[in-house]
Amino acid sequence: MIRMLAIGPWSVIRPFQALGLELAVSETPQETRQKIRQLHGGFGEGVIFLTDGHAGECAAEIGLLRRNAETAILSLPDPSREPETGDARHQRTREMIRRAVGVDLLGERKRP
Repeated sequence: MIRMLAIGPWSVIRPFQALGLELAVSETPQETRQKIRQLHGGFGEGVIFLTDGHAGECAAEIGLLRRNAETAILSLPDPSREPETGDARHQRTREMIRRAVGVDLLGERKRP
């Protein structure tokens, strides 16, 4: 089974819990580095979502994870760094999830 994990501040990754992703809360880039080091070599097949703000400061650790061909690492928009409206942020996150898993999990429901 493919694992899916989101790493970042609670306020950013919390919605991914509703989609069934594992969460690893890290409020600082230092905590993110530590969590990535813990995953190195033991994550296996799956997708790891990291917030933009933390991913930019953890390049060396991300490089170690990328050596594993079974692990995809994707960046999540960090609302504290981007002046996007809620709708634009939702659309961007929706598109990233659709590309990562091949299904529009956050899509708009069509009403009969």
